[in-house]
Amino acid sequence: MAEIARRSSTSEYRIWNIISGLDITELMKKGIQKMLNQPGDLYLGIDEHSFSGRDMVLVITEHSSQNVVAVLPNTTKETLKKWLNNLPPSVMARIKGLTIDMTGAYKNTVLETLGVQIVTIVDKYHIIQMANNALDEVRKMNNWMIHMGIYGHDIIDLRQRKGIKKNNRKRYSRGRRVPLKNYSKYRKTDTDKQINIRLYKPNNEVYKPITVQHYLSQTYRTLFLKRQEDLTEKQKHRLNQILIEFDPLGYICEAYTAKEMITEMMEEKDKEELENLLYFLKDTEHYKLQELYRSLMKWKQEIINYFEHGKTNARNEGYNNKAKIFKRISYGYKTKTNYIKKLMFAL
Repeated sequence: MAEIARRSSTSEYRIWNIISGLDITELMKKGIQKMLNQPGDLYLGIDEHSFSGRDMVLVITEHSSQNVVAVLPNTTKETLKKWLNNLPPSVMARIKGLTIDMTGAYKNTVLETLGVQIVTIVDKYHIIQMANNALDEVRKMNNWMIHMGIYGHDIIDLRQRKGIKKNNRKRYSRGRRVPLKNYSKYRKTDTDKQINIRLYKPNNEVYKPITVQHYLSQTYRTLFLKRQEDLTEKQKHRLNQILIEFDPLGYICEAYTAKEMITEMMEEKDKEELENLLYFLKDTEHYKLQELYRSLMKWKQEIINYFEHGKTNARNEGYNNKAKIFKRISYGYKTKTNYIKKLMFAL
């Protein structure tokens, strides 16, 4: 705001008076007018961000013109449906697609209002983020069980969410730890190490072995979340060591392979890789990977729509980032109405 005041040779107080005097209904009409002036098919992007805590606002953009066409005061179904119903029939008829994050409520509301001919496209970055989160959760659970010395299906059942089996709860009560030296009996045998890991095999390199204490003291989180082609030779070997020595049941290896397959699939827009991924995760036993499989099955058609249309919610995410900067440099807003006016005025 200070920069606008400087460039226009006026005061911030005067600019705020101008903004507060704006009619929010007229600002919304200008957003609709932008879509009327845009030729061809229209593709909307919907994403939300926080105004204060869990009080959210909904930002709607149009991909062809790359303009913000509306900022709604909340994320309820009724508010979104009301805005859609107020669109001119000529605009409604030209809306062909919708990009969303993995929120089913927006998809259902748009389909109910505009019809099933609308193509819904899931944002590729949310799919990749979901894969990274699943890998991180599997890795943290693996490290915790190694630290507690309670790894194995005889004690911890990772095939379901509830975890410790009933007949072992007294033996392994909360807070009791088994010495780390007992972990050695859960390590893989030489025959178990011949698994298909999507990593290179080192050629006579000699690296210092990883002890249990060192592995648990260093999280190695970044090592797992980096792309495989971005790893150095030493990092590849270190990751290979971890998957062989500290992944007794192979769950981290499954999660890492799934993450790499998802990233490659979304980058290459490969439908065949999607089918291979679903086949790979279909019989997994870890409940976190089961959740990943169910989410991919639920959004399978939306992922295929991304392969065909190539649209993402990156523009929405950029506008949301700008909105958060506005809010931060203004030290917050007292009223949501003024906040929405400034967004419509500035974005």
